Amino acid sequence: MARSQQTPLATALESFLRARWDLKPRTKLTYAKSIRRFMPVHNVIGELTADNVNDFLAANANHRTMARNDAIALRQLAQWAVKAGIFPLNPLATVELPKGHGTRRKPFTDAEVQVIIKTAAESRTGLRDQAIVVLGLATALRPAELWQLQLSDVDLRSGWVSVRLATTKTEAGARDVPLDPQVIALLDSYIHDIRGVGEGPLFSMLAVRRSRSGASLRSTPDSAIVYVRRASTASWPTAPVIPASRTGSDRGSKRRSCSSSRGTSRSSRPSCTSAV
Repeated sequence: MARSQQTPLATALESFLRARWDLKPRTKLTYAKSIRRFMPVHNVIGELTADNVNDFLAANANHRTMARNDAIALRQLAQWAVKAGIFPLNPLATVELPKGHGTRRKPFTDAEVQVIIKTAAESRTGLRDQAIVVLGLATALRPAELWQLQLSDVDLRSGWVSVRLATTKTEAGARDVPLDPQVIALLDSYIHDIRGVGEGPLFSMLAVRRSRSGASLRSTPDSAIVYVRRASTASWPTAPVIPASRTGSDRGSKRRSCSSSRGTSRSSRPSCTSAV
């Protein structure tokens, strides 16, 4: 049976998510949650009208971020429904996005940055946590981008860190970010004194040398990443971020030598960690 305005909203949601194969998994999950919040009162996609959506958003007016996300998801669903032939025109064309919180979080002051770095250094995995915090503050990487970094993404000789497409929120997020000399020095100490130069995640679960009682202590990178959730480059002067597609040939030759080695034997493969 062809889809129509009597198609159950749950069925339409499944088709919508399949059609939007281009979305990141996290974005698809967010859209699905928003649309399912609309479903308990509205059973068929024909009830995806401007009046119903505006009433739904008004009921969540006290949760502005959630209401805005719900509006975005429902508008995306409506656009898909037009392409699928369910609606002749977009039924939500007149629905306005609710305003967000309106106020941006203020960037850290220089004094606050120093306190954050000092506090991170005093944790059980101090040097690693300090490296996470300093890297996050200096580059403004998202928390998810930080903890998915691999050692091969860091080039201390040239002073760059590469954010891979697979770890970003958007397709435009793949980029190479220049590193401040202070960040390079701290990462060098962390890699050679604590982590080691083996392949794998840059910030993994690491054991500290030993506690006073002699027991080994372990901590996840998440314990340090909380420090940088409100990070801003406003308090940390660095060179501007350069997209990966616009980097110079000096980096391109190194990256090509590493990436082209995939599939070769371990003995003949050039080392991607030689830059650290």
